[in-house]
Amino acid sequence: MAASSDYPESKDESSTARLLPSDDSSYDSETLERSRLNSWSTTRWIILLIISVLSTNVISIVLTYQLTHHSHGGSQSVSEPPIDVAPLLRSLSREAKPTRVNTPFYNREKSIYREHESPSTEAAWLELTQIHAGLLLVSKEDAEDSGIDQETHAYFDNPEKGLVGYPVLIEATHQLHCLNLLRRYSYFNFNYTSETEHVALSGTTEYYQKLHVDHCVEYLRYRLMCTADVGIVPFVWAGKSGKLTADMDRMHTCRDYEAVRQFVKQNSIPRPTNGEVKPKPGDHVVDDYI
Repeated sequence: MAASSDYPESKDESSTARLLPSDDSSYDSETLERSRLNSWSTTRWIILLIISVLSTNVISIVLTYQLTHHSHGGSQSVSEPPIDVAPLLRSLSREAKPTRVNTPFYNREKSIYREHESPSTEAAWLELTQIHAGLLLVSKEDAEDSGIDQETHAYFDNPEKGLVGYPVLIEATHQLHCLNLLRRYSYFNFNYTSETEHVALSGTTEYYQKLHVDHCVEYLRYRLMCTADVGIVPFVWAGKSGKLTADMDRMHTCRDYEAVRQFVKQNSIPRPTNGEVKPKPGDHVVDDYI
């Protein structure tokens, strides 16, 4: 029987259409939409990850800055002003190091700074304080970050003489200058000081000299109270009768004053002579020392 040959081969077109890829545009649209949503979801997570990493880095940088610029307990170093060190001085190391300091009752250390009526001692103190080096100049750009009031503080404006900026001193050298003044005005040094500084002292009144000493005493009093060294000083028995003597050979935490001294020595300019710089009309002026 050849019945099968009587039926032409035929295919269910609708069935074939369902099995084969469709040309219907709706299929492509759905696929593209799903692909776009998946792509956006991935991109969103990448963006969130980047933001998270950046935020973590920023927080780490801020915390590191605070830890490295402040002493233990979050309080600022007592050797720096509250607004931070002036830009002019930021090249100086802030590192403090354990330092042995021995200041015995007798001058067993043979400190040159303790000698009396000695030209060598006077020269050593002068070199230590660098008060003779002159002044440092702070630029207008650094004035605000240096704690300078541009409406009140004197400004040098003589480019021809190289005198441009706000004249300043460093507190540390000023404080040592005051300490040296007290030493020189002590009763056992005063006659020698009067003889060696006759010309300088003759230009000032006794009243002014007393004011200068009083200023230095008050200045150092405040500074010592401000730093308030909480190190301890133990005692040693002195003899058999119960007398005590302080053991002044102690460890301290010290900044590198020598670096400060060298900076002042190398970067200061001589104090201008009268007339090289003057206040301009409208500048803040006082009538006497303040």
